[in-house]
Amino acid sequence: MNMAGIEKQGIPDHKFQFQGQEIQEEFGLNWSSFKWRNADVQIGRFHSVDPLAEDYYYNSPYAFSENKVVAHVELEGLEAAPAGKRNSAGVAYIYYVGPDGFEGWGLGGHTGAAYYGMHTYAPTTLYLPMSGQQGYKEDRPVGPREYHEGMGLYIEPTVKAVNEAQTIKYYLDIGEIVQRIHYELPDKDMIEYWGLVDGIMYNPGQAKGMCCTSQSRQLLIDSFKAAGYSQDEAQEAADKIIYYNMPEELSSDEVLETGSTRYDRFYKKGGKYYHSKYIYSNKKWNKTTNEIQADNFINYIETPEDE
Repeated sequence: MNMAGIEKQGIPDHKFQFQGQEIQEEFGLNWSSFKWRNADVQIGRFHSVDPLAEDYYYNSPYAFSENKVVAHVELEGLEAAPAGKRNSAGVAYIYYVGPDGFEGWGLGGHTGAAYYGMHTYAPTTLYLPMSGQQGYKEDRPVGPREYHEGMGLYIEPTVKAVNEAQTIKYYLDIGEIVQRIHYELPDKDMIEYWGLVDGIMYNPGQAKGMCCTSQSRQLLIDSFKAAGYSQDEAQEAADKIIYYNMPEELSSDEVLETGSTRYDRFYKKGGKYYHSKYIYSNKKWNKTTNEIQADNFINYIETPEDE
């Protein structure tokens, strides 16, 4: 049974429906294909046991979003998470890290990339330390235990990750600034982008390109190609977002030209941390600035507000 009047429409048919998941129309089932199992969203239940059932004895192994279907979303068929920004395809971040106002050739800064949204198990942003970047590398495993179908057992997380909040703080403490530009890509593009970001986090050597800027651009190109773009279309879409060849801080007008209507600027002045948020609406940029308390810095960055 189709959910008439609820499902997204489009030509060709829009395949990514409830919570941004791909709908499976074979045999008329119309299940939503989450990463770990398929859900029948019309009855709010999964048809297979939760891979993490042993960790959640209090909960039915078939429950959707732990039966908290209004205030929470389902994390890839594993567990519930608070709704909000994660109840969407998510956001792609492109970063400038370096001297204040740097623009030009040289070794003045770094370009980074990240993903935040519902298509990942991580509670915080998936931040990529592209080649050339240095910063605080937190020794922590990534994600929950993963069930490996081929081996028939759970694999314990052992991969080290770079923590976005700690890295931003590191750069501010050495006198640099961080500009984080938001991009809301189409659902199918965002899913591919997330998958590649996730893969590079597990295997840092997979990043393609000579330097951080070219690696970030290639990440976008590969995402667009995986989503069905031709090589030329993917190149054009990526070049619109990252048109420069070396890291540089973009002006508000330059950010707008790349297709973004929001960016953040983190900096430290007089021993205090600040976050300026820029949002383009009603044909103008609106800016708000908050002081970030030092003892709350990590929590402030790791709990981003809804997009």
